Amino acid sequence: MSGANEHRRRVETMRLEQSRRQMTTARRRRLALIVAPIVVVVLVVGIMVGIKFTGTKEANGTPTAAEASTLAKLTGVPAETLAKAGAPPPDAKLLPVSGEPPLTQDGKPRILYLGAEYCPYCAAQRWPLIIALSRFGTFTGLQESHSSGQDVFPNTATFTFRSATYSSPYVTFTAVETEDEQGRPLQQPSAADTALVTKLNAPPYVPAEAKGSIPFIDIGNRFLATGASYSPEVLDGLDHAQIAGGLADPAGPIGKPVDSVANLMTASICAITGDKPANVCDEPVVKNIRKGLG
Repeated sequence: MSGANEHRRRVETMRLEQSRRQMTTARRRRLALIVAPIVVVVLVVGIMVGIKFTGTKEANGTPTAAEASTLAKLTGVPAETLAKAGAPPPDAKLLPVSGEPPLTQDGKPRILYLGAEYCPYCAAQRWPLIIALSRFGTFTGLQESHSSGQDVFPNTATFTFRSATYSSPYVTFTAVETEDEQGRPLQQPSAADTALVTKLNAPPYVPAEAKGSIPFIDIGNRFLATGASYSPEVLDGLDHAQIAGGLADPAGPIGKPVDSVANLMTASICAITGDKPANVCDEPVVKNIRKGLG
C-alpha cells in the first residue's frame, strides 16, 4: 500500500511541476512587458493596498537571519551520518549531459542554480544542495525563508540564496532566485546563463514533460537536476530548526531522504572536481554513487 501511495505522490508531483512550469512561463512573459513607468506605479499602488488590507508593514515572505545553531546543523552534517544515509532511491537521479563544453568560472568547475523563493520544490531541494556544497566550501549570508503559502506544500521551510555568497577552492557556485515568495521579480540570470538554461532545460537534455522545471541545477555541464529529488511533503509543517535537527538521524523521515540526496549531489560534484577533496570523494558511499553516474 505504501508503494502505491508513493507512486501516486510522484505522479502528482510531476503534474504539479508541469502546472508550475506553465505558470512560471506565463509570469516571465508578463514580466518581459513591464517596462513602462505607469506599470511600476500600478505595482506600487497594489503593494500599498495589500499592506492596508493585511495590516502588515512588510511582505510576509521577507527572509530573516538564520539561527546559528540551525545553520551549523545544516552545513555540518557529519560524514558518518551521511554515510549511514546511503544512496538515494532510484527515482532521485541526475540527468547526464554529453557534447557540451565544461561549465567553468575562475578556472574551476561551476555549478549553476536557478530557482524561485515561492517554489516548494526549490525549497526542498536547497536543503541537500547546501549540505553537499558545504562539503566543498563555505556559505555566508544564507537566510531563512519559506515557499509560498498559496502553493502546494505551502510555507515549506527553507533557505534563500538571494544574499548568499559561496567560497570554495574546488568549485564556483552561482545562484539565481528569480522571484520572491510572493512571485515578484527578484534576480535575473545573465544573458549567457539565460541562453544556457534555455538550451539545457529542454529536450534532448531533459524529458519533454520536465522542460522549464525549477529548480534547475547545472553541475558543470556534466549533470542536470530538475525539480525536487524528493517530495516537499517530507518537510510539511516543520520549521527550520526541526528540519535541521532531523538531519542527524540518517534513517529518520527527514534525514534519510535529505541526506541521501545530499550524497547524490556530493558524488556529482566529485565528478567535476577530479574527485577532490579526497576526504570527501573517497568515502565509500560517495564513490559507489559516483560509479553509477558514469
